Amino acid sequence: MGKIVGFVVIFGEGIRKRHYYETEKGKVVYFSVQLEIGVKGDWKVAISDE
Repeated sequence: MGKIVGFVVIFGEGIRKRHYYETEKGKVVYFSVQLEIGVKGDWKVAISDE
């Protein structure tokens, strides 16, 4: 079983960057970054690498 890591970096009010990655045997097998904006209380994806 691999390791799953996810975290969020807050840039300012209503703007954040979400990172997510999975590793197996010490190698990254999946990586994702999203820029999200807050709109009326909900987080919306503005830019995604998926």
